[in-house]
Amino acid sequence: MKIFTKKSFAFLMAILMMFTLVACGGDKKETTSTSTNENGELVIGVTSFADTLEPTEQYFSWVITRYGVGENLVRFDEHGELQASLAEDWKVSDDKLTWEFKIRDGVKFSNGNPLTAEAVKSSLERTFRKSKRAEGFFKPASIVADGQTLKISTEKPVAILPQCLADPLFLILDTSDNVEEYTTNAPICTGPYVFKEFVPTEYAVVERNEDYWGGKPGLAKVTFKCINDQSTRSLSLKTGEIGIAYNLKIENKADFEGQDDINIQELKSLRSTYAFMNQNGVLKDISLRQALIRALDKKAYCENLLGGAATPGKAPIPPTLDFGH
Repeated sequence: MKIFTKKSFAFLMAILMMFTLVACGGDKKETTSTSTNENGELVIGVTSFADTLEPTEQYFSWVITRYGVGENLVRFDEHGELQASLAEDWKVSDDKLTWEFKIRDGVKFSNGNPLTAEAVKSSLERTFRKSKRAEGFFKPASIVADGQTLKISTEKPVAILPQCLADPLFLILDTSDNVEEYTTNAPICTGPYVFKEFVPTEYAVVERNEDYWGGKPGLAKVTFKCINDQSTRSLSLKTGEIGIAYNLKIENKADFEGQDDINIQELKSLRSTYAFMNQNGVLKDISLRQALIRALDKKAYCENLLGGAATPGKAPIPPTLDFGH
C-alpha cells in the first residue's frame, strides 16, 4: 500500500524557509502567526534540532540551508524546477562528461571574502573528502577552477549532476577560515543570514547579512528555538511566545482555524508514505497479499488516520512529480 502526502499543514515550507525570510521572496507541517515584533525579529519553534553545524555530518546541511545561511550553486524552486543561484549558468560538454558552471560575479561570503570558482572548488572538494554520502550523488574525476568558471568532470555521463548539486550537502562555504570541524563554530557561507549564536540541541540565532547579494533580507534577526514536545510548541504559538511552530500534527489544524492572527497554507508535498507486509507464514502466498491490498480502504485511511492530509498512491512516486503519472 502506498499513501502520498497531499497537504502540508504549513506556513513556510521548510525547503523554502530561507527565501521566505528574504524580502525578495519541505515537507514538514508548520504554523505561523501573522505578526512579528516591531524590530524585525522572529522566533520559530522547531524540533529535531542540530547537534552540530558541520554540514557534512548526517543531514545537518539541511539545517544550515533552512536557516538561511547556506546556499548552493543551483536550487529548486517551489515547482521543483532547477534555478540559478551561486552559479548563474551551466552547460555540459558534447561528450557529456564535463559540466561547466559560470560562478556569479559580485557575491561575497559573510566574512567579506569574494566568491570565486576556486573557493567553490575548495568547498566541494571538502565535501567529497569528509562526507560519506557525497559520492552517492556522483563521483568527480576532477574539479577545475578557471577564473569564474568551474568545470566538474566525471568518468561516466551524469545527466542530473546540476540537480545533485542542489542538495544542501553541497552548500558552498569558505574554506579559508581554516576551521576543519564545525561544531559551535558556524560555517562561513553566502546566504541572507549569518549565525550569531548556536547552542547544540537548544537554540540558534541568525542575523541579517547586510551584504547579501540577493537583496536585503526582510528580518533583522531570527531565533530557532528547540521545542521537542509537540504540545508545548502548539501552546507557545497560541501564547505568542513563538511566531512559527514547525512540525505540528495535522490534528492541531483545528486549533488554529478561524483565528484572525493565524495564517494557514496547505501545500502539496513530494513526500510518500509506505506500509509494508512481510512475506513469512501465511503471507508467503502472493495471492493473499494481493487480496489484502485490494481489500484495504486506502481512501478511508487517508481521510480518517491522516486527517485528509494524504491521497491514495497509484504509482511509486507522488503525483506532484508529474513525469511519473
